[in-house]
Amino acid sequence: MKTNPLNLLLSTFLLLSACNFQQTENQRGYYYWKTDFALSQREQLYLEACNVHRLFVKFADIGRNQNTGTVEPYSLLTVSDTSGLSQKEIIPCYFITNEVFQNSNPEQVMWLANRIIESLESVGEQFNKKTEDWREIQFDCDWTASTRESYFLFLKQIRRKLPDVRFSATIRLHQYKNPRQTGVPPVDRGTLMCYNTGEIEHETTENAILSYNTAAPYLSAPLPSYPIPLDLAFPVFSWAPVYRNGELWRIIPDPAPNLFSDTTRFQCTDGRIAVKNPTFVGGHYLRPGDHIRQDTISPELLMSMTGLFRQVHAASDATLLFYHLDSMATVRFNPFIINHICDTLTQQP
Repeated sequence: MKTNPLNLLLSTFLLLSACNFQQTENQRGYYYWKTDFALSQREQLYLEACNVHRLFVKFADIGRNQNTGTVEPYSLLTVSDTSGLSQKEIIPCYFITNEVFQNSNPEQVMWLANRIIESLESVGEQFNKKTEDWREIQFDCDWTASTRESYFLFLKQIRRKLPDVRFSATIRLHQYKNPRQTGVPPVDRGTLMCYNTGEIEHETTENAILSYNTAAPYLSAPLPSYPIPLDLAFPVFSWAPVYRNGELWRIIPDPAPNLFSDTTRFQCTDGRIAVKNPTFVGGHYLRPGDHIRQDTISPELLMSMTGLFRQVHAASDATLLFYHLDSMATVRFNPFIINHICDTLTQQP
């Protein structure tokens, strides 16, 4: 019987990290952002080698139907396999678009809270969990001044329904820097998203996922502690925004590193990629004249930013999170790299 070389390598990572790992107050987590839950053997070994014991799993995407304007889930998690979850904590996550709370009245907010509880029951059954069994639930919404009141009311309604559950919410960098202007969500904890710092709509953006120039203004100046304890989330993904007629048209997630090296289809000039001939990429039909920017998060880039991230007033028991678990992340950010990044972030000055 042949041994899979990759599994053997990950097993070696697991043994080495288990020997060197020292328990601290900080925990490690990974986002699981697929629509079907099933951990492969490689992913299980990878999580163990990275000392990850918390999985933040997307239960649903919730938005407005563009045709009818009604609020509805446009993806709901299905669970195919729960193996590999021994000694792992699952944290249900809900991504809710800002448009959901535009012009919402209290009755609509209450309706949404009830639907969330129903989905917790239906999806939770697949994990053999009751609604009250969850220790923490996280909500991801980039609220604005016009939606803050409705979003915060929604969070309060959820808390009334589940008073014994801990609630967390994602915090963007601009919300972290300006809590008086943006407001602080009525939750127990926040997760500061140390990514998506650039303007993806603009073709000339340096790197819309993360760059020092766009993140530094939010983190380099002395800032007071955020009003609620903060966990930290870092990117381990890449994407390729496609621009048509000067406007953002599509986003190709996690493109292969050499995808655009085919000179019969693409022309690369100063890091910008132009489509030369009609082609399909990631199920999208690209035509001549389309422009592509490949935003990549490398281990070197993330390591170079750790000094900046260390200036965040994170909780002493902060969870260090990575977005998101997939085959590309397990290859590009191997367990040695994840452990090194976490050790660097938590080392004493």
